[in-house]
Amino acid sequence: MEVRGLRNWYRWPGIGAPLVASLERLPGVEDPAFARIPPGIKVAVTAFLKPDHVEEGLKTGHIAAKIELKTTQAEPSMIVDDRKVPIEFGLSSALAYTLEGSQAYKMELKGLLSGNFRLFQETSRFKDNVFLMAPYRTGLIPLVLIHGTASSPARWAQLINELQNDRELWGRYQLWLFTYNTGNPILYSGGILTEGLRNAVQQFDPEGKDPALKKMVVIGHSQGGLLTKLTAIDSGTRFWENATSTPFDQVDVSPETRGLLRRSMFYKPLPFVKRVVFIATPQRGSYVSGGWIGRLTGKLISLPGTLLSPLTEVMKQIAGRTSLATLKNIPKSTDNMAPESPFIKAISSMPVAPGVIAHSIIPVKNPDDPKEEWNDGVVEYKSAHIDGVASELVVHSGHSTQDEPQTIEEIRRILIENLKGP
Repeated sequence: MEVRGLRNWYRWPGIGAPLVASLERLPGVEDPAFARIPPGIKVAVTAFLKPDHVEEGLKTGHIAAKIELKTTQAEPSMIVDDRKVPIEFGLSSALAYTLEGSQAYKMELKGLLSGNFRLFQETSRFKDNVFLMAPYRTGLIPLVLIHGTASSPARWAQLINELQNDRELWGRYQLWLFTYNTGNPILYSGGILTEGLRNAVQQFDPEGKDPALKKMVVIGHSQGGLLTKLTAIDSGTRFWENATSTPFDQVDVSPETRGLLRRSMFYKPLPFVKRVVFIATPQRGSYVSGGWIGRLTGKLISLPGTLLSPLTEVMKQIAGRTSLATLKNIPKSTDNMAPESPFIKAISSMPVAPGVIAHSIIPVKNPDDPKEEWNDGVVEYKSAHIDGVASELVVHSGHSTQDEPQTIEEIRRILIENLKGP
């Protein structure tokens, strides 16, 4: 197989024939470990031909053998004639093959402009948009990746390729990804994210016995960094008070609408999130979102019916009336990220919760410029910089720095550091 698009092609040397396999759900078989793997994901497997009774077969001229398949879920070695020998795997090939048939890149613009655009065909299984690239494994720390605006999980390909082929991280982390319609209001997407992570943890570990699930690392790029922050703050009533002066408990709406409002407007630190990483994150807004490009884009974005219907109910209850013009003026994500937006002003004033370790990776296009002029083409350094982080790395890069070698190496360092903690 010829691998295209990935900076490095890794193939672990060993015995066996490395292959790429598709995952199919068996009718009538419900395995929770496979519940969050979407169609189209490919995995690396290795085939072995294991002959039986070779000496006897050589005498008779007939040797019986069976084919066995090993996956990367197992140990990367096996016992042959009482000796431990490595297994050959082609993880880069499996990732490349997954991307080759993926619609992810084509979904990026549609996912920005249309809140109703379906990111998954099987909406019942992926209604909270959290998915895995391999079956869930007990004892592995979840690494959650959240992409940015007009983007998709495919933009993490270079990082995923490096991390899953890293011997020091092998068997220590499992990749979880969150995707979303990136034009939707950030608090709406944040509610889906936090609920999705809670659902996934409960689904995989209902009794709370897996300590690895309590060491989750969440990494977000750009708008994804703002969503990441929502997993690690106590917002109190600030977001709600930005929207209305009516106390939340005095709003008479349906249970479904109340649930949506509660998860979208009120945030507590997720107890299983231990570490967060902000990459090119507009902590104090983006000058692009605040400019004419951002305003024009906002006019092109349509919101989902699952949000407009509850908002209509709320507006009628609070203001006594609603109108199409009012609904059209609901802030989109691009509006939220404008430096003067109430959302940005609120979230920028909220510190990461005690007990959660934060890191910043901030790209700068022209590091030779005066520091006060630093930016990545979308976000200024002074917006991305926040106090109180355990580390901050400035990298020479444009805004899409998540696939740059220096950024990937810093993420690797953070993940190794995370393994050393309690």
